[in-house]
This record gives sequence, structure tokens and C-alpha cells, in this order.
Amino acid sequence: MEPPRGLWASLWNFIRFLPFFLGLLILGFIKGLIMFPVIFLLMTAGISGIILGLWPIHCFYTYYCVLSTKQFGPCLKLILCICIPVFLIAWPPVGIACGVLGGAAYGLLAPMFATFRAVEEGRTDKFYHCICDGTWSAVKESFTILRDFLDVCYYSYLSIMGDLRRQGPDGKYYEIRLLYVPLALVAGILGSMIDFPMISIVALCKSPYMLFKGWHRLSHDCIGREGPFLETICVPFAGLAILLWPLAVVGAVLGSMVSSIFLGAYAAVIVYQLADALFKECQRHGEVMVSEGIITLKDIEDAKNNKSSGGVISIGLPAYCLLQALLRSAKANSTGILLSDNVTEITSSNRPKDTFFDWFLNPLLIIKDQIKADNLSETEEDYLSKSVLLGGDPARLKNSDIGPAPASELRKAELDALARRLQGITKSISRYPTFRRRFDGSMKTILDELAKKDGGSGKSSSHGPQTVPKSRSMLERLFSQKSLRPNK
Repeated sequence: MEPPRGLWASLWNFIRFLPFFLGLLILGFIKGLIMFPVIFLLMTAGISGIILGLWPIHCFYTYYCVLSTKQFGPCLKLILCICIPVFLIAWPPVGIACGVLGGAAYGLLAPMFATFRAVEEGRTDKFYHCICDGTWSAVKESFTILRDFLDVCYYSYLSIMGDLRRQGPDGKYYEIRLLYVPLALVAGILGSMIDFPMISIVALCKSPYMLFKGWHRLSHDCIGREGPFLETICVPFAGLAILLWPLAVVGAVLGSMVSSIFLGAYAAVIVYQLADALFKECQRHGEVMVSEGIITLKDIEDAKNNKSSGGVISIGLPAYCLLQALLRSAKANSTGILLSDNVTEITSSNRPKDTFFDWFLNPLLIIKDQIKADNLSETEEDYLSKSVLLGGDPARLKNSDIGPAPASELRKAELDALARRLQGITKSISRYPTFRRRFDGSMKTILDELAKKDGGSGKSSSHGPQTVPKSRSMLERLFSQKSLRPNK
């Protein structure tokens, strides 16, 4: 049925439709009041029984799958075992509360919707269906809902957890570095503290406009029989939407406040991704440079002893890894910083909203844009990379052959300035808490690679005696745990 056009036609149609709508609404409401206790008790008892009856199975099978799965490493299993009780304890009260609300809403609204559905075009014996529909049929649909809920809680959940126990692709597994967790928690708390008031203020300021705009649109559709008022079955829902729209606005504001907490807490995820990616890159590039002879045992010893010549390891290597990420991001036309997995991207929109990332992320994005604008050649990239790596040791940089410099003095000065800026940013990052401890973990792996290259600890070396006791220090024993090694 086409809706009428024109003001007077729409107004006359609304006047004719209003008594019909009110009659069906009252009839449906009466049936809802009659069927409400039956459906409410049925769904509340059924959902509560399913949740409480399956709760011991959920507890046992969840822990069994988490502990026996080969897709998680030991540290991640430990964290999950600590966090899982929160969800298992919260599930029964939250699930039962949702069941109570769902049973109440379905018990009242199902007969009303069935009443309006009875007068749809093409239906026969509409008067009979207006009276009977939504009574026994609503009870049968309640049993259908309970059956579906049981299938989800039992078969679907056990199937999902069963898949978790299977071996991951290529034998790889997920792991978490325990040393990153405190920093991630701090970033998550700071993000929540900032996002919660800011998003709440924005939501409160926009709520009056949302209230007026919603009422205006719904009233316009009601008069013109457009939008949700075009289909008869949607009329009661649309009519209730007009009456309950203020509650929808309040719910939207509260939802914004609650979501801001999780949005701020997402900073913890970003912090973990950034830290994990940086030190994985340090480890990977360090192993390559050791095999090529660019990084020596003396570099590692100088870095451990905080000598000025140790800047190749402590500053140059992290700066080199950041440069590779910036080059990769510039070539991929990324708006942010693309991590080594070529999937995760850190941008200005999803980064943690705290001062730390204002200090470091924005300058890195500026350097990335400058690299992209300069359109560096392969030779210039190689020169810049080696300048960044060896810039922490001026004497070594001066005496080393780092490849042909750009022919233009202006271009060479630009690349040297980029290298100095990147090293300055990296030096500031290296002063941030926990950096030293995590970087030592990467150095442990590089030491192992260097030992293999030199033929093991038995091979004579002028630096051998200094290396052995340091490699067995308490800090390196901590990093030598299997759970903190690279995933195989």
C-alpha cells in the first residue's frame, strides 16, 4: 500500500488510522497482560535452569580446554586462569537477569505483535486471529526460544571450546609477556580516566539534540505513514518508540559512558602490541646483524656496561627497527605505523589517549610522512638505515664504510637530520620505565645467536670470560624461561 502524499491526505489518513491502531493496541495489551505471567515464569524458570544446570559443566570444560590447549603458551594460560573466574562468577547473575528482562518483554510484547500481525494483507479470518493469535502460539514460541538457548549454551559453547583445544596452524601458539602486563594495565587505567569524562561530556551535550531529532523524525513518519509506520506489524513498536524515545536517549548516554571505559582500556591492547612489536623487531634484526658481523660481542658488552660506545645496541638497534617500521608504513601508504605483521596498524585514532604517545607517536608519524614525501631510493634507504644504527657510536660511524652517501649535500644533510631525530626519539623512549628490562630479553636471544656463530662458549674469545657470568645473571635467567622465548 502506497502511503498518501500531501499534508491533508496524510492528516486524514492519520485520523482514520488512529482509532484502528488504538483498538488493536488495547486488544494486544489486554492479551499481553493475560499471557504475561505464564510466559514470564516459563522463560525465567527455563533460562535460569539452563544457566545454573550447565554452570558446573561450563566451569570444568572452560578450565580443561584452556589448560590443555596447545594454542596458548604457559604465561597466557596463567593470565586466563586468573581472569576466567570473574566471567564464570558473573555469568549466572547476569544471564538470569537478562532472562528475567527478556521474559518480561517477550511476555508483554509477543501478544501485541501477534495482534497486529493478524490484520496483515492476505490473512483470512482476521477477527479470529486478532483474538487468538499471541496466546497459545506465544507459549509455543517460548519453548522454541528456550530450546535455542539450550543449544547455544551446550552444543555451541562446547563446540567452540573444543576447537580451542586443537593444534594451531604450523604449530604456533599465542603467548603474552608478563613484563608487558603492568604497563598495559597502567595505560588502560589512564585511558579510561581520560576517555570516560570526555565521552560522557560529549554524550550529555548531544543528548538534547538527539531527543529533538528523534521525536521530529518519528512524528513525521507517523503522520505520513512512512518509515517504520508503513508496515502494520511495525506500528506498535514505532508508536512505543515515540513514547519511550527519552529512555532511548538516556540509554544511549549511559551506553556511551560505559563504552568509554572499554575504549580507554583498549589502550592496554595497543601498548602491548607496540611494546611486543618493537622488541620482536629488535630481536629479529639483531640476530640478522649478528650473523652478518655488523653487531659484535663488544657492542653487547658495552651496552650492558652503559658505555658510550654501547649506543649501537641500546639506541641504534631500536632506532633501526623503528625506521624499518616507518619505511614499511610509507611504502604501504599507511595512515599510521604498520607493524611487522602487515596487518596491525597504529594510528592517531586507535592509539592510547595519554601524554606518552603524544610525545612519541606523533613525531614518528611526522618522520614517516617526511620519508614518504622524500621518496627515498634504495641506496638512500640503506645509507639512512646504517646512519641510524651506528649513529650512537660517532667514532665507529666515522671509521665505518656505510655505503655511498647521496650525491647532493642537501640530500645527505636531510638524511643525517632524520637519523639524528629518530635516534633522539629512541633515546627518550629508552628512558621510559621497563624498557631496559624488556630490551635485555632481546639481548639474551642475540647473545645466543652470537654464541652459535662463534662456535659456542668453548671457543676462545677475548670477551668470553666477561660474557659467561653476565649471561647467567638473575635478570637473564628470568628472560631465559621457555614461556618468554620466541614462539616456535
